[in-house]
Amino acid sequence: MAPLERLTTVKILYLFPDTNVFLQCKPLEQVSWSAFGDWDQIEVLLTRPVQTEIDALKGKGNGRQASRARSASSRIRELLQTVGECLTLREQPLVRLCLRHDLRRNESASGDLNYEERDDQLVGTALGFQKSNRDAAVLLLTNDTGPMASAKAVGLKYREVPDEWFLPPEADDSEKRESALKAEIARYKSLEPSFAVKLLPTGERRIQASLTMFRPLSAPEFDELLARLRARYPLCRDFGPTEVQERMNDHYAASTFFSQAKEVFQPATPSEIDKYREAYSKWENECAERLSNLPSGLHKCLLWPKIIVQIENSGSRPADGTLVIFEIQGDVFLRPPRRHEDEEKEEDDCHQNLRLSQAPSAPKGEWKQIDPFSGIKSIADLVRTERAWMRDDLMRPILGNLPARRDPNGLYYKVGGRGLPSKHIEYECGQWRHAQSAKNFEFNVLCPLKPGTYLASVKVEVHAANLTHPEVAWLSMELSVAESSCLEAAEKMIATLGA
Repeated sequence: MAPLERLTTVKILYLFPDTNVFLQCKPLEQVSWSAFGDWDQIEVLLTRPVQTEIDALKGKGNGRQASRARSASSRIRELLQTVGECLTLREQPLVRLCLRHDLRRNESASGDLNYEERDDQLVGTALGFQKSNRDAAVLLLTNDTGPMASAKAVGLKYREVPDEWFLPPEADDSEKRESALKAEIARYKSLEPSFAVKLLPTGERRIQASLTMFRPLSAPEFDELLARLRARYPLCRDFGPTEVQERMNDHYAASTFFSQAKEVFQPATPSEIDKYREAYSKWENECAERLSNLPSGLHKCLLWPKIIVQIENSGSRPADGTLVIFEIQGDVFLRPPRRHEDEEKEEDDCHQNLRLSQAPSAPKGEWKQIDPFSGIKSIADLVRTERAWMRDDLMRPILGNLPARRDPNGLYYKVGGRGLPSKHIEYECGQWRHAQSAKNFEFNVLCPLKPGTYLASVKVEVHAANLTHPEVAWLSMELSVAESSCLEAAEKMIATLGA
């Protein structure tokens, strides 16, 4: 019996290139095919949608695209004159370019593809070939995202054109003119100021921050804290001795002249006791109000996120009549720095809001010294007060405060102001010097104190009289607000009372 002959299967890859493969790539005889893997034969199929687009482009002037379209059209004309309308591009592996204007698109895919679009016509043609040759290896060859998305929608495999296939860019007449114009514009712009905008400290243009808002104390928490206060500082009911007493003043005991000096104990009067009880009731109410409004007090002490926008004139000229605009979009406000004294006052108010006042002291009566020089001291105090008034009045300046001269290189508010939250802030500078230190614009970022995430964007524009186009930059912000209890802060206020 004759031995059985072993059957061998030829592995063939069918490629459906888009128009750009013929317009933007090297001649297919000169490219490497190793990127597609190990195949015995690669069939490059030039279809009617690509042929039609090449014919449409070849007559559009003398530009680079039209020139390459004419070269591709000559290749199609060569294919039409060969046997089987195929050309061998390479022997090992065998690579052939075949003109297949006989292939038709798959009409059943018209619901997913728009056959009025040339890209979808190519995808539909490759899909039709795949449906007719189910065991064949078929790839769409393209570098455009449109055909890729269409191929993915209908389940057709695709492959990006290898980077090394592309020709280096070359300039045609129109591009040369455009390059010359750009160079001329660049020359003029080099004689202008140039601004760079960045967000400190990272230089990125995005900020993320988180804040905590506080909910009020619950009724049981509130009642328990007030009960703890009353237990720690109960209303006094013992106001000391009720009888008047006398004793000699030990300080003057050694002197015969002051032998009559003495001290007298005055018991707490009914009026003092009534005032104490009234003060205690007022203290209780103040403590209750302070605990009730504790979330508001904590929010006043909130450290809002801070951003610093740095702007530098890195050009070769000073900027004349500079205007810097900050425009905020979203549920966020920017607040420029406040005056130092305002910040100190707010800090003091903040600490005051987070403290409970001391409970009033109960009157217990007191020993009072009868001072024989009390009348003389009163006269001396009066004389000292009169002299101080005369000195202060003579030293008061006659002309008052003169207005400060505006620095032409300084920054001044045009819209907005110190410590004022706003969505639109403008600064102006008479002459912004170049090749000097950058200017920093500092802001607090404010948002609603409600749980949630707040997104915003800040548009920064820098205009100048001698700047052709304004510098525009965008900053994005994301602030997250979480809710928490203020019980811990309330307990701390009570624990530190009297410390």
